[in-house]
Amino acid sequence: MLFGAFGLNAQTKTIDDGNGITIADASVLSFSISGATMFAGAGGALIYDGTTQRATGLEDGGTGLAVQNANFELAIISEPATATAPLSWLAVTGEIGKADLRGIDGVTAITRNVTFRFNGAATDAAMVSTKLDWSAISDFDGTRIGTIDATLDLSFGGEIELNIQDNVLVAAGFSGTIQTVSNVTDGAGITVAQARSGRAHV
Repeated sequence: MLFGAFGLNAQTKTIDDGNGITIADASVLSFSISGATMFAGAGGALIYDGTTQRATGLEDGGTGLAVQNANFELAIISEPATATAPLSWLAVTGEIGKADLRGIDGVTAITRNVTFRFNGAATDAAMVSTKLDWSAISDFDGTRIGTIDATLDLSFGGEIELNIQDNVLVAAGFSGTIQTVSNVTDGAGITVAQARSGRAHV
C-alpha cells in the first residue's frame, strides 16, 4: 500500500548551467514524490482522516517493511534527437523520514533521516564525461535537485538502529560523499587535473 503526492513535468527549452554546458531545445523531464508512506508485507493498515477520508499514516501492526515521510525527485535533461549523438544528464535525490521492519520477533531494524543525492554524468563518443551544475539551473530552484552542483557524484547519510535478539546491537549515524575535484596536488610534485574524492563516516 502506498499514498503520497506526485508531480510530473516535461518541457522543451534552452538550458544553461552556468558551468560551460548550454543545450538548445533540450528535453527537460522531472518527476517527484512527496510525503509518501508505504507498507510492503502482510497485515498493514492505513489511518484515514474521518472528515476528508484521506490516508494520513500507517497503523502500527503488520509484518513487513514500513516507510514513512519519503520524498523523491528525478530529473533528466537530454539533447534534442536531431543532435549527432544526443547526450542525457540525470539527477536523483531522496529522503526517508523513517523505515522499519515490523512483526519479526526479537528484531528491531529502523533507519531515520536517510538522504541521498546522485549526479549522473553524460559521456560522449570520445569518452569525455560531463556533469551538470543543477544548482545553477533556475527550473530547479527550491528543489532538492537544485542542491546538486557539478562537483557532486554521490552523497548519502542517515541513522540506523539494529537489535537482533539482544545479540547484535547497533545505533549509529552514517554519511558519505563522492565528488569530482580539480587540480588536486599531494604537495610533493604530483598534480591531477581532475580526480574523484570519496569519504564515509559511521
